[in-house]
Amino acid sequence: MPAVSEILTQEDLTLLRGLFDNQVMTGAALAAVAGTYSRAAPWTKLVLDQFYDEDAANQASLDPDHRRVMPRADVERVLIGIMAANRCDWGLALHVYWGMCVAEDPLDPSEIAEIILLAATYGGAQVQTEGMAVLMGTLAGIKGQLEQAKKFKARDKQVAVAGVLPIVGLLTRTLFPIVST
Repeated sequence: MPAVSEILTQEDLTLLRGLFDNQVMTGAALAAVAGTYSRAAPWTKLVLDQFYDEDAANQASLDPDHRRVMPRADVERVLIGIMAANRCDWGLALHVYWGMCVAEDPLDPSEIAEIILLAATYGGAQVQTEGMAVLMGTLAGIKGQLEQAKKFKARDKQVAVAGVLPIVGLLTRTLFPIVST
């Protein structure tokens, strides 16, 4: 089994980040949460606007109460730790992906492994075991999708994101292989 730092190359991470579209991800997050319960839409939109809007941190004209203070990468670091500690596999896999694609200061797989280790320090060995299994499965799944993307050499970002790197399908196959087969 390869080490966590050996699964994705720097070329893979560059390709992954180039295919990432924050608007697609925030739209999918809104649909996933509020789509099942419409009354959650205002809350979900508030969270997405506060923590995921790439423009909010850069708009000095915004009222200080509406400007994002926590950098996006730190949001992902916190969420990865929370998801690992709570053993929320699907959420952990999603935020591993999102964290590696943050525009400023993206996380690398080794840093994510260290965040999981820190969560395990307070949550127990099972957090480390399960968290690393999710991380390794997610990285391997992403690696497979990136190999497909390289074959297609897709230039259209939307086509690449929607057709070659379907993260929800990837995560479903990675975490729930019995259900998705």
